[in-house]
Amino acid sequence: MFAYKTINECFENCKKDRHYVIQPHVASPLLYKGHKFSVRIYGLIVSPPGPERKLNILVYKDGYLALAGQKWDSQNFAHESQVSTNRSLALSNWEHYDTVMPQLVDMSKKILFCGSKEFVVARKRTWEL
Repeated sequence: MFAYKTINECFENCKKDRHYVIQPHVASPLLYKGHKFSVRIYGLIVSPPGPERKLNILVYKDGYLALAGQKWDSQNFAHESQVSTNRSLALSNWEHYDTVMPQLVDMSKKILFCGSKEFVVARKRTWEL
């Protein structure tokens, strides 16, 4: 991982035959016990048999918090403190679960619905997203 002071400096150091993810550094992220984290939940799109190709979108009301391996420090750009891969905490055990989960379910359904309209390939009784 590299840290550049400007976006132009970042672009100058990119190689033309490679792919990159470029994002701004968040100076004060929301942390869980000092670790960066991401919320992971599961969704399912089901298309029952029938000519109308109706979609049912289901979102599982649990998941997990994926935590970074090391505590976060604004000056530490190491993979272990920046990337959340440790899936050790059930989402239902998070103190903000009751507040956040209804919003996550609602947003996930909207995202899956929008995605299904753009990226679903219709086949006989199956869909691929």
